[in-house]
Amino acid sequence: MGLDEPAGYGEPQPGSPGAAGTGGVGAIEAVEYAGQVIGGNAGPGVGHPHFDSVVTGFGRYRYPAAFRRVGDGVVQQVADRLGDAGWVQLQLRQGSSHINAQDHALGFGPGPQGIHAGLHQLLHARLRHAAGRLSESSFPSYLALEKDVVSAGERASIWRTPSRMAPLDLRAALNYTTHADALPPEEPPVRASLPGELSVRGEADCMLPVLLKPVEKRTLDLLYDWPWLNPSHLAALLGLKRSRMWEVIARLVDLGLASDNPVTGQRRLALTDRGIAVLARRDRASVGAARKRWSASPVHDDSPLEWRNLYGRRSRQLLRNLEHTESVHWFLAVLARQARCRSTEIVQLDPPRQASRYFRYEDGMRSVQPDAFGVLRRGYSTLSFFLEWERRAVRPVTMAARLAPYLRYYSTHKPTDQHGSQPVVLVVLEDELARTHFLKNAEVEMKRHGVRVPLLVSDRDLLEREGPLGAAWTTVDGSGPDHDRTSHADALLEGS
Repeated sequence: MGLDEPAGYGEPQPGSPGAAGTGGVGAIEAVEYAGQVIGGNAGPGVGHPHFDSVVTGFGRYRYPAAFRRVGDGVVQQVADRLGDAGWVQLQLRQGSSHINAQDHALGFGPGPQGIHAGLHQLLHARLRHAAGRLSESSFPSYLALEKDVVSAGERASIWRTPSRMAPLDLRAALNYTTHADALPPEEPPVRASLPGELSVRGEADCMLPVLLKPVEKRTLDLLYDWPWLNPSHLAALLGLKRSRMWEVIARLVDLGLASDNPVTGQRRLALTDRGIAVLARRDRASVGAARKRWSASPVHDDSPLEWRNLYGRRSRQLLRNLEHTESVHWFLAVLARQARCRSTEIVQLDPPRQASRYFRYEDGMRSVQPDAFGVLRRGYSTLSFFLEWERRAVRPVTMAARLAPYLRYYSTHKPTDQHGSQPVVLVVLEDELARTHFLKNAEVEMKRHGVRVPLLVSDRDLLEREGPLGAAWTTVDGSGPDHDRTSHADALLEGS
């Protein structure tokens, strides 16, 4: 570096030296980085992909740079700088198995003697670790350090077993190893034959999806969604004649999937425990949990079938409120019959456990839990609805409590987000008087909360005369049977 070049340009230039000097000074790249060579300089070398032994000073593949070289940021590394760091790799091979162990070797004292002792301890520690890993192997194995294998002959006692017995030479180790026997003969192939006749009982539940017809699978789904169905309601939901419906039920009863139970003098249909298990496995659900909720099996076989004697928790509740349960089933059956007559398709019909909607409101999670949720389609128009069949909402306080969850639900954006449009709420009461009182209370509650709920109210007498798709619904603004005789359900379908 000439006098005309500033500090920091430490790149060497070819030419004769300006003055003679000793070669013991380590060359540096720039004057301002002189303090970084206090701890030692770099030790350049040519790396080798197979680190079979210690590479810090003692490896067979270490090629240092020329001793007398230009000091371009790197100098000849002296022996007392070897204790900084190094890489150790131990490779043990036995047959086709090998273990690679690689780790940092830290210096254990100044000078080559200290680093050699540290590396020697590390190699033996890795050897003991490999012996422990191979101690439970099913094949014979012998271990040795690679540097000993390379430097010693076949008569050197350097081979040890994982049990750390006395070292053996190679010939003795091979003598201790027993020769393997011949390979076992391959068994001749056996001709496959078709399985025998499969029974549909016992362990043959896996064959039921193949044995059941589509109408039978649909019947199982309906009985799972709506337990304690009346046979006439089931025929209306399936769109079958009663004779064909009884054939389907007889087939399912024969397979042990459904049961025909006399309850309060009428026939009620429900799934057996086997039928519940088949559907639970299809839905990847817990069979035990499904039975605890929906089993129609009696707790005591010698007692009559009533709600107190049922095993399933939800099935027990539905049978206890059988009048309400049958009213919901009746509405769905009438809707299915009328929809087929008016070219309307029932796209979706969810039971209460699937019709519930959960949403966040103010300080926590809230929900609406209707008796059913459905989607109707006519052409390109669709109508979604919640069904609430009210038999006990006769007082103003009870009516307000029934309406409160929907006021909270429709005050959020969840109805539109979950369905694409706001579903209507169909409320059915027992008589005309209850219908009139409910409409007045609903109007007061909507004005008080500032929330508009798409509400349609009817009673059982109107539905029996007009049907769910007929002119049987009254809105809060007063339009309905007493004012506008047009079918509100049809109008909503045509205008959606």
